[in-house]
This record gives sequence, structure tokens and C-alpha cells, in this order.
Amino acid sequence: MALKASKKHVKEILELFRQGEPEFALTLTGDARTGKTWMAREMSKSAIKEGCCYAVIWISLDQKYDEKSLYKTIAYQLLLLSEEEWEESADNKKKEESADDEKREDTVENLKKKIKSKLNEKAKDQKFLLLVLDSEGEEMTEDNIRNGLGLNALLKENPAVSFKVLITTKKSEVGPITGESKKVEPLCGEEALGLLKDSVKDKVLASESFMKLSAAIIRRSNVLPDEIIMLAGALNFFAKDESRVSELGRALESAGDAAANVQTSLLQYAYDMLPSDCIINCFWHCWHFLSKQRGVNYNELIAHWILEGYLDAADNMEMAYEMGHHILMELIDRGVLRMQEDNMIAIEAATLKIIDHHCHGFSRLANLGLASVLEDEERKVFERIKPGNSMIKTLGGDKKEEAISSLVIDGSHLCRELPETFFQTKQHLKVLAIVNPRLKTFPFSDSKMENLVVLVLRGAYLLEDCKHIAKLKALKALEISGATYMEEIPDGLFNDVPQLRSLNLSALGIKVLPSSVSNLTELRRLIVRQCSCLEELPKLDKLVMLEVIDVSQCTSLKKIQDKCFKSQLRLQVLDFSETKIEKLPIVKFLKDLTRLTLRGCKRLALLRILKALPKLKVVDLSGAVRIEEINDDNFENTENLSVLDLSYTRIHFLPSSISNLCHLKLNGCSNLQNLPSTNKLGDLESLDLSGATSLRNIQDVSFEHLKHLSYLNLSNTKVATLPSLCNLGNLRKLLLKDCSWLHSLPEMKGLIRLEVFDLSGCKALSGIPEEAFDDMSQLQELNLSETKIKHLPSFQSLRNLHFLVLRDCIELQSLPALDPLSELEVLDLSGTKSLNEVKAESLKQMTHLQTLKLSKVAFEDILFISNLINLHQLDLNDCSSVQTQAGDVKKPSLVVHSIKFFRRLKRDPKLLETTLKLFKQLIFSIQSSKLQCQDKVESQGKGELICSDVYFKIRNFPPDGKNGQCLEIKGFDSFPDNVTSDIQDFLMQTEYLSLVENENLKCVSDLQPQNLKNVKGCWIERCTEMNSIFDEKVTEVGESLEILWISTLPNLNGLYTYNGTEQPLSFRNLKHLCLDYCPKLETLFYSSQQLDCLETLQIKYCDGLKALVGHGEESENSEVKFLSLTNLKELHIYSCPILETLLLSVPEKLETVQIKFCDKLQSLFGEELANSEMSNLKRLHLLALPELTSIGFKLQKCFLKNVKGCPKLKIEECLKSGNASLEITGN
Repeated sequence: MALKASKKHVKEILELFRQGEPEFALTLTGDARTGKTWMAREMSKSAIKEGCCYAVIWISLDQKYDEKSLYKTIAYQLLLLSEEEWEESADNKKKEESADDEKREDTVENLKKKIKSKLNEKAKDQKFLLLVLDSEGEEMTEDNIRNGLGLNALLKENPAVSFKVLITTKKSEVGPITGESKKVEPLCGEEALGLLKDSVKDKVLASESFMKLSAAIIRRSNVLPDEIIMLAGALNFFAKDESRVSELGRALESAGDAAANVQTSLLQYAYDMLPSDCIINCFWHCWHFLSKQRGVNYNELIAHWILEGYLDAADNMEMAYEMGHHILMELIDRGVLRMQEDNMIAIEAATLKIIDHHCHGFSRLANLGLASVLEDEERKVFERIKPGNSMIKTLGGDKKEEAISSLVIDGSHLCRELPETFFQTKQHLKVLAIVNPRLKTFPFSDSKMENLVVLVLRGAYLLEDCKHIAKLKALKALEISGATYMEEIPDGLFNDVPQLRSLNLSALGIKVLPSSVSNLTELRRLIVRQCSCLEELPKLDKLVMLEVIDVSQCTSLKKIQDKCFKSQLRLQVLDFSETKIEKLPIVKFLKDLTRLTLRGCKRLALLRILKALPKLKVVDLSGAVRIEEINDDNFENTENLSVLDLSYTRIHFLPSSISNLCHLKLNGCSNLQNLPSTNKLGDLESLDLSGATSLRNIQDVSFEHLKHLSYLNLSNTKVATLPSLCNLGNLRKLLLKDCSWLHSLPEMKGLIRLEVFDLSGCKALSGIPEEAFDDMSQLQELNLSETKIKHLPSFQSLRNLHFLVLRDCIELQSLPALDPLSELEVLDLSGTKSLNEVKAESLKQMTHLQTLKLSKVAFEDILFISNLINLHQLDLNDCSSVQTQAGDVKKPSLVVHSIKFFRRLKRDPKLLETTLKLFKQLIFSIQSSKLQCQDKVESQGKGELICSDVYFKIRNFPPDGKNGQCLEIKGFDSFPDNVTSDIQDFLMQTEYLSLVENENLKCVSDLQPQNLKNVKGCWIERCTEMNSIFDEKVTEVGESLEILWISTLPNLNGLYTYNGTEQPLSFRNLKHLCLDYCPKLETLFYSSQQLDCLETLQIKYCDGLKALVGHGEESENSEVKFLSLTNLKELHIYSCPILETLLLSVPEKLETVQIKFCDKLQSLFGEELANSEMSNLKRLHLLALPELTSIGFKLQKCFLKNVKGCPKLKIEECLKSGNASLEITGN
């Protein structure tokens, strides 16, 4: 009987091994991907768990072993070797030749002795050793391992060691050993469902939508286990995080659809569910890299991702590594990758059949293309690489610095080293990558680096020349990027590096490439992005190995010397985006071309013939504004073309030869008047015609044939009627914004997955079909603003609706019952002047409501708002018939954006009193009329409703946990007296005040000091004429202030006006002070001030700041006094280039110190507590402080790694006692 990859049959296999005699052998045969390896893994786990097996030795026969590597693999699995010993380089054997071989622990004989001893120790009665030989039979055979390399003989030496063998193979024959053979076949539907239930989390099983998926899985046949494993991994992603659980239902729905279509691969669905471009890029790197070799160490893989630019290491190497590890585990959890017993990462063979329909791809984004550039032995240069302090490096067997072969390092680390000395000891480097090096010349000009294979100098913004590259004869991959001061490269430079295969010279200041580039006959990738001065591309006809040419964003590039790409037959990617080329070289010979990108080529007037390019997937002409016509037959025989982007071209018609597209983008094609039949586009997933302002006619009567369409955008076109949209079961977004000629809607039955429906600005639309919403149970956003609709269909099916916007529907007379909208978060009824009175009872149940706009709407009672406990924005401008009475219920917050409401409160003092009782917090934002008009023009539906709230959160206004009344005043060029009068009553009760973009406001006292006595927090931003925050009139405000947040005040001279004679303004209650971009500010405090409550001090981009503490009336010759901040917990200072000293006493409660890029800072704190150990300090980061000599406290060893770029700081003297013997390698 055949076996299936199921828990049931795993148990049957285990029972065979329980009952089998010593040396029992079982071979699992069957076609590839039927689950043989999965069954072997599950059986191994069960055997250990149930106690019938005391150890498992797993040998992957897809790898090539010699005698030593085999026994090292076994020793590692039996925990006889540490990971470092396991990864020890075989390249260092020669260094050990003088040592006595008998004393070496890694000889074959010693390894065998250790293995025998370990197995004797583990051997128990009635237990066995399980030997798994897992193979597709491409490298080694079972006989090679057991007999050829002597494993059988080793295991038989001790009769106490009972072993049994499990073999997986595609071959039907058992082989030379005796034993049983079982064939493994694909799963039927019920077996596949059983495996899925065993593999998903409980939250997935509990979802109502899982039933639909179950029914679809049962109907399938010949299901492969890896399809189910990857499907489970995709679904578990939504279940493991509470924030994504709401998306689980939709994921299950789409999975059910994929499973129901027997033509759809579940593997393809699992790939399409990968959550981010970063993960997708990392997956495709694995796809290319691991398809050519059997496995790779996980650290090596993460290092690849960093070098390719998928993980941003610009700010922190450790964070980039951590992100890489997170992505790695995500891909393993999803069944895309697997961790093997030898700690190596392999890709599941099934994924090699995945097709990149969405064209995320690999070659386009990779900085180096290591997967295709490094071959065979060259790939081993990353072996044994590991993360360290601001670097990732690999050590050879002797673990000395001289043996480092790979080094990926943060440039800031080199700030505390002498580069010449640092690299003098690293002569054996094969890989060197420096991220953000602060170097003007090559760091190893005098060092011998003949072995270097990969060199990356990324973000080298100070680098001026690269002549020393000529010494690197073995170089295969080179990246120099961000060196904007490098204006010239020696013309013959690359004649000395003939083996170069990947060249990346992005963001340089060069005007021409050196002519020697034309002689790099091994070159496969030429990337010259963002070289804005580059004018010409040299001849490339000798570069027959070229696969990628990317000169995107070379905005001065006009000339390409090659008229025809006929010798570069391997070219796959051509990217000339945002260049000034007028004509593209002939490309008709490039049969391997997959991507052609000419985005933003504003001078390009003609598209070359592309027909008969069978592998072409992507053509992007967006923004090529001179393109007016494309030949009708241009895309013949391009059956793999998936993405065509003609946005913002001047085409008048579409070529009839396009077919099989997945994505068609025609947005901004203002000359396009007619959309021809889409019958050839049955695979279309997205169609974007937004901004095609001349489009009037759509030839199709119905779009029903577009079964895969998920995105349809016809916004800002002149269509008056639409094709039938019935039964577009995959449509998720339907955008018809500003279709001012559209007067009616077609039938829309069957839009069961529609999530966003936008009809805003359809000013001729007067009605919606009565049953239009009946099938839209998944709808989340509905925008009908500025339409002429008088009545709406029932909302009964819209139970998942989150956003309902009916703004300025001036003819809307009534609303359907709102009771089903219990999940609503945003409701905008503003400007619905004809709407009958809104019943409070219908709004009371919307407890999830966050934004409610009722401007110019009549409603009976405001009391219902008390039920809306999540409400934080409310617009009641020009509301009539408001009656209120305070209730004793949980109070929400209120955000109002209008000065008119203040005037109403002033006329009705009882309303103010009731409002203050009704809401736990009032947040009023008044804006100038100019700014209100601007906001009205710029606002865009959902974005308008949430942007102000996001803005408040970014500034932490109002502060978390504070419920005082808040007022924001924004955008006044001048501040008229009538505005002050209108808001005076509320201003006197305001505790948190925000002043934004009030150009002529010179001081807070302009608001009249008597109105500011209760202010506890003050936020001031972009008030460009303000030269001081306070003056002598507002002394009481300074004393009550707890929070002061200042940003972008270019003329600010000081926090207050002080002439040196009177007592400085008191900030005795100030707890938090933040300053950002105040370039004229020279000093903050005076030493005579008391700031005992200050807990947080943050200063950024204050270019003129010389000292935190000034001396006022004291003479320059008087004794220097330090300011005491006894309660300071957080100190952040960033980019204050002329700040020399803080003049602060050591705050013993300090928990966080972050000081970066202060070029002249010499000392941090006073020396009176120089022996203090700062026991509360949890976080310290000192970066790029070249003049720093003293910190004023004893430094703990654990913080050393965060002190970078401080060459004058004597680390030994700063260390705590007990750390004095620590070896210091440089600072």
C-alpha cells in the first residue's frame, strides 16, 4: 500500500521501525515533492519524542562528502563540535602541518573515536540510532556513505549500538541493502485538509472563512505536501499577530478562491501572500542563489542580503542583521526555506516552480548580483561569517585578525581606528564592504589586497579618487556609491581588473565613464544609477556577458555610443529611466530581455520594435511624454509580457497586439479617447486609466471576462457610462473619483470582495441601483462626496464598513438605517444640507467611531457623543438644533477645527460649560481662512480625515495620558484682535497650547499673558519671525510650564528676553524640553536657574548653539559654574557643530545619553563626580565627537560598543574599576 504525507502514515512508519530488527532499512520512493523528506523529518521527531530512538544522524546525499566532512557533520549533530569548530576553515590545514596530527582534535580518527564514545554513552536497551539518508540522488549514493566512507563499519564496531536506516529517493529500486520499500504518493483532498489542519494555528481553524477553504481543498486531487505547508505558513502569518487578525478572514477567502480553481497553484498563492517587497526581494535572492547550491549558512545569507541593499545598514549594522534574521525566520515559517541539520539553509525545491507574475524580480534591485556573479569556489568567500561589533566578519581556523577573509563594517567603526593600521593586519581579505565610510582616499592604499574578490564602499560621500583599485587584480564585484565629490576616474583604471563581473558606480560626480569599461569582457552587471553629471555611455559591444545595464536617474545622459545591442545577447534588464536619451539602441536581438524601463525619459520620441522578444515581462514608458504612437504590431510574440506602463505618454490609441497582460497602467494619458476591447486581456489584474482626461468611450459592453481583475481606476475621465461590472468576484478596489460626466452606474452584482468604492466628485451622478450594495459584504471604504444622490441603497450588507464619506452631498435627503455599521471608524456627513435631522439614536451604537464630521447638519442632541468612547475628532461647525445635557458616562475626547464653534460657545456660556463636562478632553484647532481653503483643495477623502490626527501624534500633542484642554492656532500671517477675543474664554482654560505657522507671531505674550496662566505644555513650530518664546510679561507662564516643544524657528535667539540684570525666568516645573532646528540659538539656560524637575532634554540641528549654559551678568573671568539637573533622565543632542561644552553637573538619575555629530564638543559633565558609576544609565550612544576628551563619569564595559568616532577620548581612564585590563584596539 502506498504511503501519503500524513500524520497517520508517519505513525505507521515509526511502528515498522519499532518492530524492525537491528540494521532494519526502509526506503521511501516516489516522485519529487510528494513529501518523502517531510515524512522522514516528522518520523525522526516522533521517534525521539516517544523515546524509542536515542539519536538521529541526518545525511543529505545532495551534498558531496569526503571522509572528514562526513564525520564532522555527524560529530556536529551529536553535539561533539561547537558551531565554531564545525565552521572551522579547511583552508588553514597547512598552518597546522607542523603540529602533531595525533594531538589535533579534528582528524578523521579522532572524530571517529569521539563518535563511537558518544554512541556508546547514549546506547540504551530497546532503543536505536536512526540514520536518515535523504536524497534526490544527484551527488552521493547510500552505498557511497555506508560502505565507501566506512559509516557501516563504524556503527558495527560496537554491538551495543543498534542502528536502523531510513532512506528517501526518487528511484524505485531499494538498492544494495536489504529492507523494505514504500512508495509515497501525492495527497487526496481529505488528506491535504488533514495536513492543513495539523499545520495552522487555532485562530485560523476558528475563523468562519476556514470552512470555505476546507471545502475547496477537499475537491482537489494530487495535492503536494509542500503546497499545504506553504499555504499554512501564509495563513499563520495573519494569526500570530493581533494587529493582523482582522485581515485573516480576507486571506482565507482569497485562499479559498485559489484552492477552488484547480488550475491555480497553491504555491503561487502562498508566494503572492508574501507581506513586503523586502521579503520578496530576499526570497528571489534565495531563489537564484540556492538553486545553484545545496545549502548555505544563515549568516552568509543575511550578509548577502545586506550587500545587495535589501537591508539598510546605513544607520546600524546590528539592526540590519536583526531584520535579516527576522526575514529568514519568516521565510522558514512559511515553508519557503528550511533549516537543515547541519545549520545550513536550503530552499524548498517546490519554490523553484514559482512564477513572478507581479514582476518584483531580483536583478533590478540587487546592488551586486552575487548570485550570478560568484561561481563555484568563489561563493565560499562568505563561509563562516558572523555578526560582531558594528561589523559582520569571518575568521579562519586560527581565529587571528590576519586570517579574516570577509569583513562587512559600519564606517563609523573606522572613526575610532587608524585605517592604514587597521587594514595592515588584514592581508587575506577576500570580501570588504564599508557602509558610509568617512574617507577621502582608499583606506588600504599601502596594504596588499591581491586576494580581494568583492569590494563595496557604499555611501562614500567624502571619497575623491579610486586609483588604488588597479592593485586589486582578483576583483570580481565592485561597488562605489554616493561619492559625489569623485568627478573623474582614471581612463585606464579597469584595464588592471579584467576579471570584474559586477560594477556599480552609483551617485558619483563623474561626467564620463572611463574608456577601459569597454574592455571588461567578463562584465555581467553595469549599474551607474544617479550619476546626475554623466553625459555619455561608452561602447559596450565587447561586453558579450552583460546581463544588466542600469543607468537610471542619470539625468544628464544624452548619448549612447552603441546604436544596436546585438552582441550582448545575454541582456535581461535595461533601465534608462530619467535620462535625456532621444533614441534607444535597437533591442530586437535580445531574446533574453525581461525588463525594459524608460520611465521619465522626457526626450524619447520613439519606441523600438519589441516584437519577438519571448521573455519580455515588463515595459515601463511612464512619463515618456513625447511618445505619441506605438506601432500596432509592436508587441507581437511577446506572450510573457505581464506589465505595461504607458502612464503620462501622449498616445492616442493602444496597440492591438497587446495580450496576456496582468497590469495595464494608462493613468495620465490625456490624449487617449477610446479604450479598445479587452477580450485578449483575460489575465488582467489591474487596470488604471485615472487622469486620462479625454477618455469617453469604453468599447467593452461588459468586463465580466476579466475574472482576475482586482483593481479598476477610471478616476478623472469623461466616461458617461460604464461596462457591466457584474460578477467581478476578485475586484477589490473600484475608483471612479471625479468622473464628472458619469450619470449612472451599471449593474454591480457579484462584487463580493470589493473593499474600496470611491465615487467622490461624480457631480452628475444622481442615483445608485437599489441593490448595489447587497453583495459588498467586504466593503471597508465608501466615498460618495459631492455627488447628487438623493437616496442611498440599504446598508444592511455593509457590516465591515470602516469609512463612510458623504461630504457635500447637498441633495441627499435621507439616510438608510445605520445600525449595521457597527464597525464604522470615520463618518463624514458635513455639508449634507438637505439631509433630514440625523437621529442621535442611530449614531449611539457606533462605539468604534474615531472621526465624526457633522458640519452644517441638523441633529437633535449632542448627548449621544458620550457613548462614542473612541472618538477623537468631531466637527460641529454651523450645526443647528443642538441641545445638550451632561451625562455621567465615560467621556470621549473632542477635536474641533473651526473658530466658528468658539463664537458659538461665547454666545452660549452654558454650552461651553456642558461641553467641558461632556468631554474628558477638548482639542480645538483654529486655522486662518487661507489655510482652510488650501486644506479643502488638498484634502483627499480618507487621508483628509486622519491626517490631522497623525500630525498630532507625531508631535505628541496632546501628550499621552494628559486630558487637559488643548488649543492649536495655525496659519495666521497676522493675529487679529477679534480672533484673540473669540478664543479668550477657552484660552484661559487651555492647558496645552500649539502655535504652528503663525508668521508674524514674535512672542507668546502676543496672545496676552493673562490668558496663559493655566498653560502646562506649549508646542511652537514654523513661526518664522519669533525671536524669543517668552518675555518679562509672562513670568507666571514660565513657572507653570511642564512641556516646551520648539521646532523650526529660524530666528529664535533665546527662550526668553534677558538683559542680564533681572532674575532669569524660572522654569522650576519644566519636565520636558525639545528643540529642533533653531540655527540662531546660542545658549539655553543660565547657571543661576533652577531646573530641578527637568527629566528630558532633546536638542537637534541647532547650528549656532555654543553652550547649554550661559553666565548672564557674570564676567568671563568669573568662576565657571555648572547647572545642576538633578532629575534629568534623558539627554539627546544631535548635530550641534559648534557646541563645545554642556556645563552640566552629572545627573545621577540619568538613564539615556545620546550625543551625535557635535564636532567641537570637548566635555559632557563636570568632574566633581568623575568616579560616579552612573548606576541608572541604561543606554549610551556617543557618535562622531572628534574633540571629546572627557565624559565626567566612569564608563561601563557594556557601553563601549556604542562609543564611536571619539578618537581623543581615553577609554582606559573612563572605564569603571575592574575593567581596566580590557584590551583596547582603538577608538
